[in-house]
Amino acid sequence: MVYTIIVCLLAIVLGSLIILPFVVIPVIARFKMRFPYESGLVLVSHEYLPKYISEVFSQTWRMVRPDGFEAAMDVLEPEQEPAMTTTYFRFFVNPKERDMALAMISIGGSGEEKRVTGGFMEFWTEFASGNKITTNNNGTPTAFKDVPESQIFRYPGEMDLRALYTIHQKNLSAYGGGEEKILPPEGDEFQYMRDSLMKDMELQVQTGYLYLDQSLNMYRPTWKGAFLMMWKNVIGTIRMKYGTPKKSSS
Repeated sequence: MVYTIIVCLLAIVLGSLIILPFVVIPVIARFKMRFPYESGLVLVSHEYLPKYISEVFSQTWRMVRPDGFEAAMDVLEPEQEPAMTTTYFRFFVNPKERDMALAMISIGGSGEEKRVTGGFMEFWTEFASGNKITTNNNGTPTAFKDVPESQIFRYPGEMDLRALYTIHQKNLSAYGGGEEKILPPEGDEFQYMRDSLMKDMELQVQTGYLYLDQSLNMYRPTWKGAFLMMWKNVIGTIRMKYGTPKKSSS
């Protein structure tokens, strides 16, 4: 009798651990998850950046400048629900190597209790075909589906940015196929960044993960997308905690 009770309790606990992340959360995501159709990005002068953000971006520039990167613009994405997160970006270009880079820091919380909620650095290269290869140190698990047009390699915890750029160059040699690199025309970096974000979302529509809800003017997950994205997020968290860096799509 005692053993039966113990087995039943274990079954209930294990069932709860499985049902919550693999069933309940995807259903909630299906109805609650939203991605804006319009990026909402805003150009901002570096003089108006919060002191901490400005210092980190300046330090980042000092680290990548020896490899030929120049700071092109600062951009922010205003507060987004539900965590009221504001995200700051600094966009870099490398005219000689025809590569790009992006530093990102997000600040979340309410009132005076704002805190850093995320941040990463990525290098990417776009080709004349429209395909691109990205290398970053983002530690947040990916959820979107892998797409051949956008190969992304993630190395969480790699804080040596020059080493990360060297890894990116190796990835280009291995997977770039010798294609011609392209850069946005000088002065068009902001529109290029907006267009790139929209292209990434449209690629996820093509995979069946998202659809455009025209009544809300926002992207929402399909049933397929909600379940697969949440499952991928859980598995990605486990891999990042216990495994080794792997290629991903986002």
